[in-house]
Amino acid sequence: MTHHTAAVPALWRTVLRDPRARVGVVVLVVVTLVAILAPLLAPHDPSAQLDIVALQGRPPSWAHPLGTDTFSRDVLSRLLYGARVSLAIALVAVFLSATVGIALGVTAGYAGGAIDAVLMRLVDAALSIPRLLMIIAVVAFWGDVGIV
Repeated sequence: MTHHTAAVPALWRTVLRDPRARVGVVVLVVVTLVAILAPLLAPHDPSAQLDIVALQGRPPSWAHPLGTDTFSRDVLSRLLYGARVSLAIALVAVFLSATVGIALGVTAGYAGGAIDAVLMRLVDAALSIPRLLMIIAVVAFWGDVGIV
């Protein structure tokens, strides 16, 4: 076994020694399995309005373990299918972040000098903005565009 192939199991052993990391891995695996198996686990179609009058806003029951919403859709089915959307958004965010980070890192490393200094200052400025303020600004911008 080479050094690189031996490093992967060692990394997993190091990560899984921490109880918080174990909980995180379990949650990630469960959410991923739920997202993959949503069509098999969901008792109803998540967008189907079952009986708009009789089942509107019903509390939990054996037929609907988490109840129904105001449009008489099964909440459990919507929750299970919602895991797919959540994972897709997370994967897109990771991909975009990695792409931008790699592009900036390669540019700064290859060009160096003044370009490296300017990129470093821009990243420092972006990181100095409080996260909540940044989220509010992004939501305000997207609200005008019609995305949110």
